[in-house]
Amino acid sequence: MGTHAHSWIKSFPEELSSFRKYAWALPSNCSFLVDTYNSLAGIENAIEASRWLRENRYEVMGIQLDSGDLAKLSCQARLILDKAGFGAA
Repeated sequence: MGTHAHSWIKSFPEELSSFRKYAWALPSNCSFLVDTYNSLAGIENAIEASRWLRENRYEVMGIQLDSGDLAKLSCQARLILDKAGFGAA
């Protein structure tokens, strides 16, 4: 399992459309790289794409943060994901 590359995200006009297309292409093995533009906005975009997955009987595998203050961002991400109904398995 892995996430998509930064180049995948950058090949779309905006992050959410890249997440949606990635979810459509790999629904049973989907993990989102959320920090290409803005980590907190990326988490919200990942949640929206994850809702589509769930509506289609799949579950997101996770998100990946790989830049910035990872300790702070990971705590924020966990809170945001939990609030949206995507708690830790």
